[in-house]
Amino acid sequence: MSIQGKEIKKLKYWLKNLRDQKLKIDNSYVAELPKFHGISQRIEFLESELAMDQNLAHSKENVWVDINQAITEIWPSIQIIFEQEELMERSKTMIEEVRKMF
Repeated sequence: MSIQGKEIKKLKYWLKNLRDQKLKIDNSYVAELPKFHGISQRIEFLESELAMDQNLAHSKENVWVDINQAITEIWPSIQIIFEQEELMERSKTMIEEVRKMF
């Protein structure tokens, strides 16, 4: 579980405990309202970030799958190019040897 997920659980647990205590409407409760609001906003923010992280990870995985597939498809052509270059070098060497003979 990611740090954000752990923080979300921790904040939800804390928020649940505060609600379970059924704070009375008095100065202490009024003082806690900004905390409720802040915690709720933080939970929403972390949940949205977690969702974005999951989407980003999925997108990265898809990109790497596509890259791997493209490389796999083109690899035989790359091997042929290297073989052709090797054959050309051999041909040049043989031509040079024949030239030296005459």
